[in-house]
This record gives sequence, C-alpha cells and structure tokens, in this order.
Amino acid sequence: MLMMACESDHIVKCFAVYRNKELVIMVIEHCNGPTLQAVITDRGRIPEKEAIAIMRQLIKGIAVTLILSRKCTDSASSIVT
Repeated sequence: MLMMACESDHIVKCFAVYRNKELVIMVIEHCNGPTLQAVITDRGRIPEKEAIAIMRQLIKGIAVTLILSRKCTDSASSIVT
C-alpha cells in the first residue's frame, strides 16, 4: 500500500491495514488539531499568506505520493516485462 511506503511530514503515516469481507481497517497516526474543512467552516475566509502556506503543504504531500506512485509503477512494469 502506497501510504505505508510514504515517509513525509506531509502525509499521515499508515502502520497497518486489516481486511475482512466487509471492512478495510487502517491503523494510522493521530494528527492533533482540526481538519482543513473544520478550519474553513469555522473561520470562513483564510488570510492569503496562511492559505498559501496550507496549499504548499498539500502540494508537497501530493508530490511525494505521485513520485512514490511512479516508482511503484515503474517497478511493477519492469517485473511484468
């Protein structure tokens, strides 16, 4: 699983995944504080500088995921061919 392989301050760590016929249970790290949705709902508008800082963090997390995903895809295709 991609989340288990990620080592980044911008991605929640996944420690284990358990599956049965009905459920997928993920054991992930606890993150203190409100969600981004809660912050937006409570505060309404976010000042531009703060919004930019939040967007940078989101983009860094997405970038790490995309890079790791690409590495996994490349590894899998080299195994198949």
